[in-house]
Amino acid sequence: MLFTVLISLVALILGILLGLTFGFESDSPIQIFVGRAVILPALSVTVRRLHDLDRTGWWCLIPFIPIIGSIVILVFACMRGTDGTNRFGPDPLGTGNDRPELRTIDMGGGAASRAKGISLRGICADRFA
Repeated sequence: MLFTVLISLVALILGILLGLTFGFESDSPIQIFVGRAVILPALSVTVRRLHDLDRTGWWCLIPFIPIIGSIVILVFACMRGTDGTNRFGPDPLGTGNDRPELRTIDMGGGAASRAKGISLRGICADRFA
């Protein structure tokens, strides 16, 4: 959402500097192009964030309720996602029961050269099988 706001502000400033618009009342062709270019990625990110909260993507329609809908989406965007796997898939942060355990890796020089690390076998086994 922040990226969309920032890119829209840049498009507004470019439109004003190029003389394509006269303030906030009219949209320049640059703003129209940027708006159409970011609508699907913004919608996709919002649905993915809602899925992290174990909510359906239909909650994206709630901003059509004036004032309250935008506040609800803002609160959802600030909430922490569900721990572990939910009905939309595994936790992207790998917390809860999806988190790989830390294992000691022997670097070959005894106890002084041991380091804690994450075994890639447990994380990427399905990708490299």
